[in-house]
Amino acid sequence: MFLPRYLLTESRLAGSSVYKSRLPWVYDSTVIHHPLFGGGGTARCAPRRRRLSVATLNTSGPHIAEPKGPRKDRTHWLYIGVIIAVVGGIALGLIAPEVAAPISVVGKMFVKLIRMIIAPVIFCTIVLGIGSVRAAASVGKTGGIALSYFIFMSTLALATGLLVGNIIEPGSGLNIAATADKGAEYAAKADEASQAGLTDFISDIIPDTVFSAFTSGSVLQVLFIALLTGFAVQSMGTRGEPILAGIAHLQRLTFKVLTMILWIAPIGAFGAIAGVVGKTGTFDATRARKVLSGELPYVDTGGDHNVDLKKPEVVNPATESLQPTPQVDLSAYEGDAAAK
Repeated sequence: MFLPRYLLTESRLAGSSVYKSRLPWVYDSTVIHHPLFGGGGTARCAPRRRRLSVATLNTSGPHIAEPKGPRKDRTHWLYIGVIIAVVGGIALGLIAPEVAAPISVVGKMFVKLIRMIIAPVIFCTIVLGIGSVRAAASVGKTGGIALSYFIFMSTLALATGLLVGNIIEPGSGLNIAATADKGAEYAAKADEASQAGLTDFISDIIPDTVFSAFTSGSVLQVLFIALLTGFAVQSMGTRGEPILAGIAHLQRLTFKVLTMILWIAPIGAFGAIAGVVGKTGTFDATRARKVLSGELPYVDTGGDHNVDLKKPEVVNPATESLQPTPQVDLSAYEGDAAAK
């Protein structure tokens, strides 16, 4: 069996070095081989209790190299890749919109991958966080702090969104005819949700089955199952440690999958941006950038969402204003002129 130096603890005994293995599965009478050790490179463990083995090794040979340091963080390459992908998606959408529009499915696939991994991440994190705490009072204190932080940050985010939306009014003047029906649909759903009441909202937190919480896509249902599991494991005491160990392995697996998904984020960003720019067109994309950056004022259409801003003739060239120019129907006059 090969054991590197950093897996052994060294102590001095009778003029020689005594090593105790740090590996719990190295038992009595285990032979340790390594070509860099002197004395033939072989040492037999001295009689000790199970799970503790001591080897008297000759240290006259060269020392084994220490393990290398931690791997370098390469996350900055991911950020650079996302920026390059966004620029490339905008360029493709402006140059070849007929090619860029179908690529939007790549962005949708990436979003689905992220949504797929959310439930396991929440479940494993909550169960490990609660199950590893021995005292239930500590869990309540930590949970209260986390809940207060969540409420404060959510309120701050909502207030910031309302303030920025009312002052800057982003998206005003854009062509929203294609999405006007969807907005009405979402408004109807919001009215239905407000009429449902608090009791229906609370009852929907409880899933029909344990597994339906992970398949329905409801984060609150997954959180509810995770809380129940965490407190149940905590109440089991030492008997719940194998369960926590298994969930810890599942968490490492989940985060490994999440890391793999995040490394393809540039591909998802490229597809999403290219699809949006390809569908909206060159005029809308350029105009949206100028409106959002404050270079151009927004258009007040008076509630008429059917104004097509893709056509340059909608903008009055005489006044250089972005107000829509009334379109005069001359068909009747042309008919009278033809009759004469």
